[in-house]
Amino acid sequence: VSAEISRLLAPGSGAELTGMDKYGNPASRPVKSSDIAILTSSNKQAEDFQNSLREHGIIAVIKNRNSIFHSPEASQMHYLLAAVAEPDNRRAFNTALSSDFFNLPPDILCSLLRCEGDLLSPEYESFSRFILELKELWHEFGLMRMLNRLMRFVVPNSSRTVRENLVTGPGGERRITNMLHLAELLHDEERSRRLAPNSVIAWLGKMIREEDSKEEFEPRLESDREAVNILTVHKSKGLQFPVVYCPFLWQRDWSRINAGGTPPGRIIHCESTAPDHHKEAVLALNVNDAAKETNNTAAKHE
Repeated sequence: VSAEISRLLAPGSGAELTGMDKYGNPASRPVKSSDIAILTSSNKQAEDFQNSLREHGIIAVIKNRNSIFHSPEASQMHYLLAAVAEPDNRRAFNTALSSDFFNLPPDILCSLLRCEGDLLSPEYESFSRFILELKELWHEFGLMRMLNRLMRFVVPNSSRTVRENLVTGPGGERRITNMLHLAELLHDEERSRRLAPNSVIAWLGKMIREEDSKEEFEPRLESDREAVNILTVHKSKGLQFPVVYCPFLWQRDWSRINAGGTPPGRIIHCESTAPDHHKEAVLALNVNDAAKETNNTAAKHE
C-alpha cells in the first residue's frame, strides 16, 4: 500500500481527481497526500503504516489519537518531570536518560546505566548536576523556565541541544510540536491552580490515563493538512476521502464472533435509495447482536 501511494503521489504519475470547478465546468487536478486515507483495524496497524510511509518519504498523520496526552511525548514528559522532581530516584533518573530528550546512542546509554556507587562517570555526574539544576529552577521560577533551560542544554558527548535532538530524525516536527504543546498545557495548569511540582506530575499522569479529550488537547501540526490520513474504521464514521485504502478488512476472524463459524452478514448488492432513482452503491453488513457487541467493544477500546 505504501508503495502504491508513493506511486500515486510521484510527479508525472498521471493520477488525477476529476470533478467540477466553482463555475460548474469539468476540472481535474493531481492527487495530493490529503486526498488519501488508510483505514486500519487497530492503533498498532496505524502506527505501522505511518512508519512505512515515512520510509517512502511521505508524511502521514494518525487521526485516532484524539488527545495530546495519549501521544508518546506525554509519557516521555512524565518520565522527565518525575526525574526532575526526585533527582535522587535512580530509577526515575535512568528512565529520563533513556528518553528522546537526550537521544543517547545505545552504547553510551548502556555505559551510563551500568555506573554504580563511586564508579559514576563524568558524563553521569554531568547529567546529575543538570537534573538538580532543573529542580531548583522549577521550584524557584516555575515549569516553563525550567523547560526552556532544558531545551538549551547541550547533551554531553554531543554537539546538539535537547531541542535539536527532538527535531532531528523521523517524526521530528511532530515530536517537538507535541512537546511544546504539552509544556504550554502544563504551564497553564500550574499557574491557574498554583500547583507544586508533584501536583503537576500527578495531573499529567491523570490526563494520560483518561480517555476523554477536549479540543484544546488535540495535537497540533499545520503540515497535517497536507498529509496522508490514517485512521481506524471506527474513527472514520462520517468522513469522506477521494482515495481510500482498506488493507485489513479481509483479516476479520468471524469465527471468533460467531461460535458457529458462519459469517454474521453479507455484502448486499446495489440498491436504489436516491429520490431520483439513480443506483447507489450500498455496503450493508447484516451483523447479528454478538458481532455488534464485539464491534462496539473494539470502538470503545480505540
